[in-house]
Amino acid sequence: PKRSRGAEPADAQKAKADNANVLQNDIGAQVDALMQQFSAMRRSVKQIESADANGKVCEVESWLPSSFDYYPAIKNKAASLRQAGRLSELWQLLQKFEKFLLTGDASLLPGNNAPEEIVDLRDDSALQPERWVWQVNCGEDGWMDFAEDANKEVEQAFQAGAKTVQFLGFRNAQYSLDFGLLHQTSLQSGYCRPVRRQRV
Repeated sequence: PKRSRGAEPADAQKAKADNANVLQNDIGAQVDALMQQFSAMRRSVKQIESADANGKVCEVESWLPSSFDYYPAIKNKAASLRQAGRLSELWQLLQKFEKFLLTGDASLLPGNNAPEEIVDLRDDSALQPERWVWQVNCGEDGWMDFAEDANKEVEQAFQAGAKTVQFLGFRNAQYSLDFGLLHQTSLQSGYCRPVRRQRV
């Protein structure tokens, strides 16, 4: 049978399609690896010595924010490209983001994606007449809000300038919260967790 001049044989077209699929799958695997890397939170354990001579050392476990936590605009754009199946664009975005994290060159990022300003929540000048909620770091589960009664009790103590406060927390367990160190300690187990105060 005659073939039009310049047309590719069916085998060549199939080979090209197979190569494109392999390349797409390879990019997809690399994209998944980078997405996982940028979403990962790192565990950190800090030991705090007791003020009492015979007191035991308190270990505070926390999870350091992921790269995407500092740059949510990049995370949202990456998720949008992933959902749309635009892997090539997503791959380029993640490569630029990785290079930015290594070099600090903000020109690699689309738009203005600088991290939000960090505010010292213990500084009275940063306080506003709005509602505040206390949260505890629950490791991989992230930050969890205090129960309403506990939040009210802790916030009142904070506003009154107390250094510490005891309250009933999860499952009515008794906790002590240190406003200077920003951690809570279970009075039953001695286990410590970081806490924070957020405006809502």
